[in-house]
Amino acid sequence: MEGYKTIRGFGKVEKLYVDSLFIGYAIPVNSEKEAKEFIKKVKEAHADATHNVSAYRVREGNTLLSYYDDDGEPRGSAGKPVF
Repeated sequence: MEGYKTIRGFGKVEKLYVDSLFIGYAIPVNSEKEAKEFIKKVKEAHADATHNVSAYRVREGNTLLSYYDDDGEPRGSAGKPVF
């Protein structure tokens, strides 16, 4: 698999929109396991949130793994745009 774009380090952004606070996190990972662990930590840190939408794309060897979760939002309306 030839080159691909990824992020350099941890990132966080907060956006207030129509009385709702949206918080986005990003972190580079080397495996699907690391991605799942990071998502778990974010969900634990924000257990009081109405929704914890997540997505990842990670290369393991020659396999590109992709995943997104709408966490209760209408199907494809939250996780897919995050992805």
